[in-house]
Amino acid sequence: MPINNIVSQGAIALPKLAELAVGQLYRSLGFIQNTFVWRTTAAVQNGGTWNIPVLGTFGSNVRAPGDSVVQQSPVPTVRSINIIERESTFPVDPTWEDSESGTNYILQYLTNAVNAVARDVTRDLLSILAQEPGVSFTGTLGATLVKADFDSARKILTDNELPEDNRYAILSTDQMSNLVNIPEFSRVDANGIPGVFSDGVVRRVAGFAALETPYVYSPLAGQHIGLAVHAPSVYSVFPMQGSFNKGSAEKSETELDGIRIALLREYLPGYNGAYQITVSSRFGFRLGRQEALVHLRGI
Repeated sequence: MPINNIVSQGAIALPKLAELAVGQLYRSLGFIQNTFVWRTTAAVQNGGTWNIPVLGTFGSNVRAPGDSVVQQSPVPTVRSINIIERESTFPVDPTWEDSESGTNYILQYLTNAVNAVARDVTRDLLSILAQEPGVSFTGTLGATLVKADFDSARKILTDNELPEDNRYAILSTDQMSNLVNIPEFSRVDANGIPGVFSDGVVRRVAGFAALETPYVYSPLAGQHIGLAVHAPSVYSVFPMQGSFNKGSAEKSETELDGIRIALLREYLPGYNGAYQITVSSRFGFRLGRQEALVHLRGI
């Protein structure tokens, strides 16, 4: 974006920065884009909860010729989601706004702050799912994942009638190394499917798109809990924080496909016109169906 679109009358235009930030956050969140993102224009207080309605159970009946249909009334329920807020701050000296180089310096600060928020939002999601009670699991903590673990995860999801599309295996770097060494998934001459193994990384395994991340939950050193999951069965919500302009403080918020980020600019007393920008996002996650998730326990 041209510098003159960001600088307005000698001050950083916060709404323009917010537009840059939400795009960067959206790209950085990766897997979260594939979850069921609940798009909302409502706000909740920090530390509050959010309720997402879930459709009741549907069934079908056999109707004999001439008989009336059987009335059904699926009872909807709700899933309560705890809301978390992540924030990162950086200072801005007023002299930085007087040059293109200085403005680029501010934009780099913004990039780093958004990346810090995105990293921890992803870590929070994977941690929440990895500690979900009552779900199925395969493998052993501290042991190497093997082909049978992935086959078991596939079978669990299929037996529970989860769709075959949008299935993901989210793996630690060590677990991906395990996967690379399973011949049936990594050798074209073993499985005969081009594109499964490329650039030294397994792209698909047992019907799951394989994703490698350093943020997989680790209960202890040498242990990891990866995830085999049907992504749309995970609910994500990014409630509004709200925008305002009070002179000494201004807050701007923007949204992209349900994912929100807010920027707050407030002046720092005693710093000769310097101010602080806070990048923040409120969000919450939860699993909609326990059958849609399998913990991959390994190294």
